[in-house]
Amino acid sequence: MTQQTFPAGGLRRLVLSNIEGDLKVSGWQQAEIKLVDDATKVQERQEGEVLMLVGCDGDLEVWLPYECALQAHNVAGDANVKDIQQVELSDVDGDVTIDTISGNVTVEDVGGDATFQNIQGEVSGRNVGGDLTANAIQSTITCEHIGGDVSIHGTGGAANIDAVGGDVAIHGI
Repeated sequence: MTQQTFPAGGLRRLVLSNIEGDLKVSGWQQAEIKLVDDATKVQERQEGEVLMLVGCDGDLEVWLPYECALQAHNVAGDANVKDIQQVELSDVDGDVTIDTISGNVTVEDVGGDATFQNIQGEVSGRNVGGDLTANAIQSTITCEHIGGDVSIHGTGGAANIDAVGGDVAIHGI
C-alpha cells in the first residue's frame, strides 16, 4: 500500500477521477489530506483551492478535513463517503453510501444501490440502477430514474420522485 499526504491549507475541494477500485472518503480534524491506495499512478494537480487527483488502478482511501467538499467521477467499485461538507459523485459502477454530510449531496449514474443518511443539505439521486434509500434528510430530496425501490424515512423538505422501477415508500415528511 502507498500512502501520501498533502497539506490542506486553503484547500476547499478535492476532485478525484478514474478510480479503478473502491473509494472510501472520511472527514477528520487534521489540516491535511491523506491518501492510502492499493496501487500507484495517482497524478496530482492543484489549482487554487482545488486539489485534483487522477488515476488509481486499485482501491483508494482518503481522509480530508471536515470542511472540504468532494467531487469524484469514474469509480469502478463502490463509493463510501462520510463526515465532510459536500459531495458530488458521478459514474460509480458499484454501490454508493453517503453518511453525515453538512451540505448538499449530488449523485448521478450509479450502477448499484444508493444510500443516504444524516444529510443536512439537499439530496439529488439520478440514474441509480438499484435501490435508493434515504434516512434523516434535513432538506429536499430528488430521486429520478431509479431502477429499483425508493425508501425515504424522515425529510425536512419535499420529496421529488420521478421514474422509479420498483416500489416507493415514504415516511415522516
